[in-house]
Amino acid sequence: MNSFTRIFLAILSAMTIFGLADLFTTKQFTKHLKAFSFFKRLCVFFVLGTMTNNVLFPLLESESPYKLGYALFYVALTVTMFTDALTFLISRFVTIYLVPIGWALSYCSYLPISPLESITGSIIGLMLLAGINKISRRFLGRDGLGQGDVDLMAFIGAFTGPIGCWFSLMIGSIIGSVCGTAYMLIFKKSRNDFLLPFGCFLAGSAIMYVLFQEPLIKYFFPTF
Repeated sequence: MNSFTRIFLAILSAMTIFGLADLFTTKQFTKHLKAFSFFKRLCVFFVLGTMTNNVLFPLLESESPYKLGYALFYVALTVTMFTDALTFLISRFVTIYLVPIGWALSYCSYLPISPLESITGSIIGLMLLAGINKISRRFLGRDGLGQGDVDLMAFIGAFTGPIGCWFSLMIGSIIGSVCGTAYMLIFKKSRNDFLLPFGCFLAGSAIMYVLFQEPLIKYFFPTF
């Protein structure tokens, strides 16, 4: 294990601690955490551990000029998926507070997007989901998404630009809808009987975009 990998493992540990500490003071944290059985928690740890072993470690050992930016991006998304899957909460320490860092990394060429794309992506991500929430409140009388999901999209946009933001939202929505519908059919639940950790699907789609960025852009935007 090289020094670069050790540094990011330390950052991963620190961000996990800060993220959990930020959420620990909320009433929902303990409520939702108790609702998960040991087996469900073990499944979450297994999935995230497998992803880290097959995505983060190879990334840290690569010679990519963007590994610094994407490693930080992946660490934050991993913490987000962990807390959202277990508690349905997302800490701002690993989302909105890192948006300016995404801008700085793009300026220093640690991300394959320009500073303008980074800023535009974060604004688009924030406005898209904030707009969806506003429409939901007007017509349904309640929020359609949590504030954590809105912050997460701004963070994703800052690190992937408008295209990555669009892809993460579209694919995350499709996968989330399919999984949610399948869950309701299998366990005979109504949509008001369970919560869907939408942030997990957004974060997973963002990771998918980073891993397969070039072929995805060529497929969806052939003239780009």
